[in-house]
Amino acid sequence: MPHIDAPPLPEDLAAPAAGDPALAAHGLNPRVARAFVELEAAADAVEAGLGEMAAIVAHRLAGDQAGARRRGERLAALLPEDRRRIAGDLVMGRMTQLDEREVAAVTFATALAANPHGLGPDAIAALRAAGLDDRQIHDLAVTTAAAAARARIARALGG
Repeated sequence: MPHIDAPPLPEDLAAPAAGDPALAAHGLNPRVARAFVELEAAADAVEAGLGEMAAIVAHRLAGDQAGARRRGERLAALLPEDRRRIAGDLVMGRMTQLDEREVAAVTFATALAANPHGLGPDAIAALRAAGLDDRQIHDLAVTTAAAAARARIARALGG
């Protein structure tokens, strides 16, 4: 239940907000809602579901289990059937059946969401060693930071 009273979102945002009370809370400022829809779409730019994995971690660490589950559903839809359990495991905080790139991405997302000041050049070097290029690293960082911000706003507003 939201802690604030927000008017309904404009029609063009109604579909993305369906079943997402955190996004619905942005009815007070539809520009913010549109920005979060666009930032969330950035997760699709990170290949092989790495962005969704990062978003799950960010939501979970911010205490937004509903957001983590929603992103877990999106990840499961992207993965082959034999790897779909990864999504549920990440929502629960477990890293199972992840390949080297995925471990590196989830480790980076965990550090960025939990303690961004603790990150240094070694974090980027680990991503590069796992085969991510600079564009993928950028998109992973943006996706993780946006998901963390969105989750914190959802917690603050009761979404």
